[in-house]
Amino acid sequence: METKNEIKDTDFFIKSKDVIFRVIDGECIILNLNSSVYYSLNEVGTEIWDRINDENNVSQIASQISSLYSKEYNLVLNDVKDLICDLRAEGLIEKINK
Repeated sequence: METKNEIKDTDFFIKSKDVIFRVIDGECIILNLNSSVYYSLNEVGTEIWDRINDENNVSQIASQISSLYSKEYNLVLNDVKDLICDLRAEGLIEKINK
């Protein structure tokens, strides 16, 4: 498994086929169907989760979140990589080659 420092800005990730999720009051609730473990993301985490798809690489996600919340890009990029690393470690997302 990659560490945060090994995740490239140009990497793409998708949601695992083994998860279901629902957004309730701006918070994303995710269920890993393999482990039956639930996860919860706050508002910013939910915005990142929504953008994890085969159309947005890590840098694009960070840029969108940076603009949305008027935050400095490098700080947001670091946070995006942290969350991606955590989501991947839990089997909620998968890296894809594009």
